[in-house]
Amino acid sequence: MKSKTKTYIYIVSVAIIVIVIGVLVFIWSRGFGQGPTSSSALPVGAAQYSNSDLGFSFQYPAEAAIQEPPTDGGFMVTVSDAKKNESLQIYVTPFSDAPSLLTPDYIKTQVSDLVINNPKQISVGTSVQGLPSVQGLPSVQGLPLYNGISFTSTQDNAPFLEYWFAAGTGAAEYLYQMTATAGSADLSKEILESFQVINKL
Repeated sequence: MKSKTKTYIYIVSVAIIVIVIGVLVFIWSRGFGQGPTSSSALPVGAAQYSNSDLGFSFQYPAEAAIQEPPTDGGFMVTVSDAKKNESLQIYVTPFSDAPSLLTPDYIKTQVSDLVINNPKQISVGTSVQGLPSVQGLPSVQGLPLYNGISFTSTQDNAPFLEYWFAAGTGAAEYLYQMTATAGSADLSKEILESFQVINKL
């Protein structure tokens, strides 16, 4: 009788150990306890800015400073890398009357005295959730989805790089006006390429 009891206890113990190991393996395979997964890991030397209220994020150099200065009628975030002498600002406003493609003529309706030189069409960022973009294109993660325009301009006799684009989820759409100092092309590129819309479900 004692032998059967010992055998029963042994079998139950082994079964419990197997179940515990199975649960731990499952949890580990789901990514818990591992920190950031490879899909969410940032490149070396990069940090991420995220704004859950407006629904967007981008990557920037980790040594750069991020600020959100107060502004009238919209939202502004600035990125400044003192080591590389690069800086830019992104001004975000609601955008209900977005054309399918931003053009110099349309920008002139927004800022009539803005000088627009060398305008070029650009593609910006990715969509995170795989939902349709505002232009009606399929939002395949990793593909540039948002169309915009880049050009050079001058303010107070100083040259600037301008990048304008519209992005959003349809219900919440915004116009992004990114203005960078003339030597900030690399910083601008990093932000434009990593820009993501955080769709709110």
